[in-house]
Amino acid sequence: MGLVLKVDSPEFLDAIHNLIHDCFFDVERISFDAEAGVLLIPFSYEQTVLVPAEDLHAGHRGLRATVARWFRFLRPARRTQVRLVPAILRIENVSDYSLVDTEHVGLYPFNILVFDPSSQVITVLTDIPLRFSIRVKGFAITVEIGSDQS
Repeated sequence: MGLVLKVDSPEFLDAIHNLIHDCFFDVERISFDAEAGVLLIPFSYEQTVLVPAEDLHAGHRGLRATVARWFRFLRPARRTQVRLVPAILRIENVSDYSLVDTEHVGLYPFNILVFDPSSQVITVLTDIPLRFSIRVKGFAITVEIGSDQS
């Protein structure tokens, strides 16, 4: 099981934004279970991983060791690697949703979610124009990163 964050109040939306911002979702993979009132939005979470120093320049170890001996103060540069981890944004208590893909891009990056308490609508804002609104009967959003469901 991976990371799971469940939010049941709009005041904690920033925690969701910190996880999903700039992560890409595919509009074709969105699924809605009307009977359960659950909308699932699979996305790819970018996990940054530190690459061990011994993996850097593996083919140049001899030369690197020689140079390091010459310049004792030199250390191997730290590098990072980005991995795409399957994740899912789960919105519960959904009565219906509307998605109008005018640009037909397919993959969209999350920007933020906006909740309007008077209309009970969550709007998904992206960097590319997309009209995506979700009408809810109650506020419950879960982000699952690296779980079996994603």
